[in-house]
Amino acid sequence: MDIRIANTKSRIINGLIELLSTEKLDQCSVREIVEKSGVSKKTFYNLYKNKQDFISQLENDILGEVEDALEQDRKSLEGIEKRSIEEIAGYASFAFDHILNYCDENSELISALLSSNGDITFSRQVVHIARNEFGVRVPMLVGEIDNNISESDYFKIFTTIYVDNIIDVLRYWLNHKDTLSLENVKELLGTVQVKSPAMAMLDLVKEN
Repeated sequence: MDIRIANTKSRIINGLIELLSTEKLDQCSVREIVEKSGVSKKTFYNLYKNKQDFISQLENDILGEVEDALEQDRKSLEGIEKRSIEEIAGYASFAFDHILNYCDENSELISALLSSNGDITFSRQVVHIARNEFGVRVPMLVGEIDNNISESDYFKIFTTIYVDNIIDVLRYWLNHKDTLSLENVKELLGTVQVKSPAMAMLDLVKEN
């Protein structure tokens, strides 16, 4: 991509991020986005058909990068045979490297899109990708699962809890990067994979 186009797109994205700090996405207009970004409407429409085209391209790019990062991270789990609770928790030290680095580099944008002012459709797509990833990783972490188990209500509920916990940790971290390091969030991801909130809270109390 031409560096001038890349810089212009970056300015438009930064304008959107600033706008989402005070206004809901569905209420944002092209006029407001370009005013925040400091580019002209003509420049915007040279790049995008309309606001929806801009948001769709932006979110599709992010989701594609997320899927690529998860695929790269998944490779680190290939060939793993030992699967104790402690070991599964420890895998988080390397099994989320690429996705965490991508989220770290794009934290303001991802956080804005996942916020209450962001795009609920984007949030649902993130959850969908996370659920699919969970389905692929489960056999790698706990061994092959019988269809009767994977189709059970319990398994579906556990999947929902697991995915929601992982996303909630990432969402919290993106908004608190000044107090939570990458190593902190890896430890937290390891914990939520193997412990309930009550168990984790009890451990925290005992440690202090």
